[in-house]
Amino acid sequence: MQKNKRFDQNWKFWFVIVALLIVSINAVLSEPAPHPHATHLKPKKKKPTPINQEALKEAKIYSGVLYLSETQIYEKLTYEYGDNFSPETAQAVIKHLKIDFNTNALARAKDYSNKEHLSKNKIYDYLITDKFTAAQANYAVEHLKVDYNENALLIGKSYSETDHLSKNKIYKQLIDKLDGSFSVKNAKYAVKHLEVNYNENALFRAKSFLEEEPLSKKGIYDKLAGNFGEEFTAENAQYAVAHLEVDYNSNALAKAKTYREDSDISDGDLREQLDARGFTPEEIRYAINHLAQ
Repeated sequence: MQKNKRFDQNWKFWFVIVALLIVSINAVLSEPAPHPHATHLKPKKKKPTPINQEALKEAKIYSGVLYLSETQIYEKLTYEYGDNFSPETAQAVIKHLKIDFNTNALARAKDYSNKEHLSKNKIYDYLITDKFTAAQANYAVEHLKVDYNENALLIGKSYSETDHLSKNKIYKQLIDKLDGSFSVKNAKYAVKHLEVNYNENALFRAKSFLEEEPLSKKGIYDKLAGNFGEEFTAENAQYAVAHLEVDYNSNALAKAKTYREDSDISDGDLREQLDARGFTPEEIRYAINHLAQ
């Protein structure tokens, strides 16, 4: 009886062993056979596209020398009648260089300030025109160390030297959004510190008026001092007309001739027209008397 019991235990043990072997064999047999070319099915690492050295050379100049924006560099590299590289080549080169376009925008901003003495607003506008992003343009103008008062002073000086403007006109042009676009503070500083002889500016403007048309003394004064004219002070305008060497009789005659040539105007109407233009009675009389000669 004891012998049968031991046999029964041995039988159970070997049964478990055989069962485990069968399960293991089935698991192995159920695995798919390896493909004969399995090594070719593994994804290959893509080789990096070689950088076009000629394009890289040009891009380095555009960025490191000219400080262009990303868009401008791309456009120059791909321009049909210029470098004419492919879009893929241009993009690869720009990515390879890892350019800090904030730094480029700042460099361009410094150049604009140093060479053209622009306002903060104008520098920003120029950078946007150069196709920098708004964020890059903002970075540049916020990090630019510039005395905009001095820039406004230099621009105001150029207005005076070039156009011989009045103090009021210089101020208005400095703050005009389409012109100087400086702040009120910058413009006030400029006109306060400008060393300008506005009497001489008024005299220069008066002479330029006379080159365009024959005016009366009053007509010149009104153009100089009027709110819709040059906006010189009364003192500036008086200085100008006092220092002009003008034959107003001849001006009245020249004006009368233009009226007579344009229409069959009567002497009475002609007197009214010349009077409206600010000529004196003596100048009008001279013009009428000499018109037929």
